[in-house]
Amino acid sequence: MSVTAKFKNKSYRIQLTDHAQARMIERDVSERLLVTIVETGIVKPKPKQDRAFWVFTTIPDRADNLICVSLVIEDSDLVIKTVLINWRPL
Repeated sequence: MSVTAKFKNKSYRIQLTDHAQARMIERDVSERLLVTIVETGIVKPKPKQDRAFWVFTTIPDRADNLICVSLVIEDSDLVIKTVLINWRPL
């Protein structure tokens, strides 16, 4: 995947784990939608994990809201660990 996204006012390359890629296919989340979530979603830091975040939003016309990505900042990359649907913030 050769896509970039702005997160917290900085541009990052997006890297997907194999698990995240599989969940995107399973949950019908395109690269474009993933970028939209990262750039416009609500950001919630993960407890006790530096540089790790939940980013989530609702998407019009989808019944499986909230959609959430779990990500970690690693240098100039955002590593997407997984993509969730029907997520409930902690």
